Amino acid sequence: MVWADLMALRSGGDIGSTRQKSLLGALAPAVMAGAFCCTAPRGPLRIADPDPDVKIRAIKQAVASGDRAKIPPLIKQLESDDPAVRFYAIEALGRLTGQTLGYVYFHGIDQRREAVGRWKRWAGEAPATTTAATQLAESAAGR
Repeated sequence: MVWADLMALRSGGDIGSTRQKSLLGALAPAVMAGAFCCTAPRGPLRIADPDPDVKIRAIKQAVASGDRAKIPPLIKQLESDDPAVRFYAIEALGRLTGQTLGYVYFHGIDQRREAVGRWKRWAGEAPATTTAATQLAESAAGR
């Protein structure tokens, strides 16, 4: 009966003012509970968050803002067990630095470890204001 009453209300029908008030009164707490109790509070987006969805949103935010200070935590995410996190991390690094340094998110763990080592060496040598392309060009020129 409640379903039929809801469908009648939805289509603009009238089910009687007493029944309508009763139905709406019964549904109001359920709607409010759903609106306020079923969503987790959102804190700041952090790349190191344990929730992959939060990590990915934080990675996207870092790229959108061009935040090169996030490069070290992005490099750390290249070692994630979650392939989606690895994918977004290398895409972000590529956009922020212009390089992938041979990292492929779906390669085997040994190949990924080698590439992560290259990223860690790069991060240890690269000033925050240069891109990987600039750094490689300078090292090729002997500077």
